Amino acid sequence: MREQWTDDRMDDLSRQVATGFARTDERFTQVDARFVQVDERFAQAHADMVALRVEVKETSTGLRQEMNETNAELRQGIKESNAELRQEIKESNAELRQGILAMRSEMDRRFDTLTKRFDGLQLTLIAAIVTGTIGLIVAGVG
Repeated sequence: MREQWTDDRMDDLSRQVATGFARTDERFTQVDARFVQVDERFAQAHADMVALRVEVKETSTGLRQEMNETNAELRQGIKESNAELRQEIKESNAELRQGILAMRSEMDRRFDTLTKRFDGLQLTLIAAIVTGTIGLIVAGVG
C-alpha cells in the first residue's frame, strides 16, 4: 500500500534535501580550501627547493673557486720553495766544493812538506852513507 504525501511532508523532505546538499556543498568548500592550502604548501616547498638548489649551486661554485685559488697558491708556494731549495743546494754545493778544494790544497801542502822532509832525509842518509863510505875508504887506505 502506498503512502500519501502531504504538501507539508514534501516541504520537509525538500528542506532536508536542501539542507543535506548545503552541508555537502559546505564540506566541499572546506575540502577545496584545504586543497588550496596544500597547493600553497607544495608551491612553497617547491620554491624552497629551487632556492636551495640555487644556494647549493652558488656555494658549490664559490667553493670550487676557493679551492682553485688555494690550489694555485699552494702550487705557487711549492714552486717558490722548490726554487729556494734549489738555490740553497747550489750554494751548499759551492761551499762544499770550496771546502773540498781547501782541503785538497791543505793536503797538497802537507804532502809537499812531507816530500821535502823525505827528500831532506834522503839527502842526509845519502850524505851519511857517502861520508861513511869515504871514511871507510880513507881508514882502509891508510
